[in-house]
Amino acid sequence: MARPIAVQKVNQQVDKPESDKVFLEKKNVKTILTNLMDSLLHHQPKDPINYIYCYFDNLYNQGDPLKVAYDRLKVINHNSIMFDDCLLEIYQIFLDTATSSNQQQQQPKKNFI
Repeated sequence: MARPIAVQKVNQQVDKPESDKVFLEKKNVKTILTNLMDSLLHHQPKDPINYIYCYFDNLYNQGDPLKVAYDRLKVINHNSIMFDDCLLEIYQIFLDTATSSNQQQQQPKKNFI
């Protein structure tokens, strides 16, 4: 006996959120939106839609991850958990940069004659 179409659709919907959840975690969407909401509530602009537009525009146009993290740190309430996360992110960026810099200095230079 074949399953009713409604049951098949319910089963398909149950499977899909798992992949959606993985996508959101992989792309760090929750953190991005949480930071936006923290910033929005902190500044409480007269035009929230324009503020949101500018927030994402700045986020998209900034290629330097350290600058992005620092700009976020400036607008997050220091009592927020997101503040600690942002500080850790900045520390990790510095650590990665220092590690990368040390590895480049340790590589032997080739003489081209």
